[in-house]
Amino acid sequence: MTLIPLQRLGGRLALVAILSSGWALAEELPTLNWHRMQFAPTFILTGEAHDQGFGDVLLRALIAKLPQYQHRLIAASLERTLERTGEGQELACAGALLRTPEREARMYFSDPFLTVPPNGAVIRAKDHSRFEPFLDTGRLSLTHVLQTESFAIGITEYRSYGSGLDAVLAPHVGQSYLVKKRGQSASAVTLSDLSAHRGIDLVIAYPLEAAYWLKTSRSPIPLHFLPIAETSANERYRIACSRTPQGEQVIVAINYLLTDPEFRQGYLHTYADWQGQLLGLLPGAPRSTDSQDSPP
Repeated sequence: MTLIPLQRLGGRLALVAILSSGWALAEELPTLNWHRMQFAPTFILTGEAHDQGFGDVLLRALIAKLPQYQHRLIAASLERTLERTGEGQELACAGALLRTPEREARMYFSDPFLTVPPNGAVIRAKDHSRFEPFLDTGRLSLTHVLQTESFAIGITEYRSYGSGLDAVLAPHVGQSYLVKKRGQSASAVTLSDLSAHRGIDLVIAYPLEAAYWLKTSRSPIPLHFLPIAETSANERYRIACSRTPQGEQVIVAINYLLTDPEFRQGYLHTYADWQGQLLGLLPGAPRSTDSQDSPP
């Protein structure tokens, strides 16, 4: 048996340690934190349909196609999601956000992955006559409703409702008739308060969002959806990531995937399924736009 001098053995062990450390470092992938808020049926964090939202389906497809990252799912409120994604201290992304100038200053946004009908006014069906003076060809003037200061309007804090509605709401921030809720279940709380006559006369929400609440809450109070005059024709959901070089790389990769019709088919099919299940529950709710299945 040949004996290896101690000095040579130590050198070999050191080399093995160095190489092993290098391999370990090479195998450590950057962590991509995905922040999700309860925003059914886009992201569904609780209940019987847990993880079956069309945003959940999109997220799983993105994770499968981005093996260069370790992926971590984080449940967070909208406030926390915007904070963590926008502060740039970690590689963080969030889905189904509207692009605004304020957000774009702190985040990179993907191309749209879905075009949806805009937010509207959800009211108790029996109160329809109260809002008839503010209707023009079936569309509600939110500007005139707010000017009366007579209707309590439920909204979610930190949420964008699209550029048109954000501009209408901005002068009224802080007024008692603009009722803000925050936290994971903010939208559900406003709809529940509307249904139960707890100080809210109107909730601004997406039609599919309100219809999902109706289905899962089993509320016996009929609700009605009114399109709002100050909205655009539709809104576009996007993925947002940290405004860092790493975040920009993720957005480039996502945009490439979104050009593939086969990749888009999975979550678009799920979106269509939810529409078929829900929209009949909410009178007045518009159907999907015609551009759902076209490339962004």
